Amino acid sequence: RLQVEALNRAATAAEREEAKTRLLRGVDRLSRTVTQMLQLARLEQAPGTLPLSTLDLKAAVVAQIAELAPIALGKNQELDGPDGPCPLQGQAEALAVMLRNLLDNAIRYTPQSGRIDVSIQADGPYWLLVIEDNGPGIPEGLRQRVWERFFRPPGLDEPGSGLGLSLASAVARLHGGELKLEDNHPGLKTVISLPRAASVAAVS
Repeated sequence: RLQVEALNRAATAAEREEAKTRLLRGVDRLSRTVTQMLQLARLEQAPGTLPLSTLDLKAAVVAQIAELAPIALGKNQELDGPDGPCPLQGQAEALAVMLRNLLDNAIRYTPQSGRIDVSIQADGPYWLLVIEDNGPGIPEGLRQRVWERFFRPPGLDEPGSGLGLSLASAVARLHGGELKLEDNHPGLKTVISLPRAASVAAVS
């Protein structure tokens, strides 16, 4: 509402363009927040009821990297993805939500000309998906709080709702996995463990 009022008060073309830009950014932030809240609500109502099928975790990661690559290129960032097929039992839409939130966070908080590495490796019956960046990271004393809804560590310049990590963690848990945050010296290392497809885990 404030942005619309500012647009109405704009006296010059330049002021109108600036007001429109701020208005669109505000709408985008609101849209993202509402979408994340709805996704989180749906996931919380679906424990044990997600329809699972055999998916390729690598393909899901690469698809999200392809969607977000223009944003990374706009910041002159390097974004490297994983190698090799990685079958698992999962729900495609929920996994896409988790991956997009985690990769989007890495891109937004990694500085200009930074680097983001994404890898997948087998660890017994699990796949370990690791996202490493050289951004500001999260102080160890705040890492337990970032799982709280709407909490954002102080000093962040990028806009956000504080829901992305809660949403990603909920998706990992619904798949029988876990999400952890570690130091990357410098930056943040996000480690997601997800159960592998039963037949693949048994063979290895």
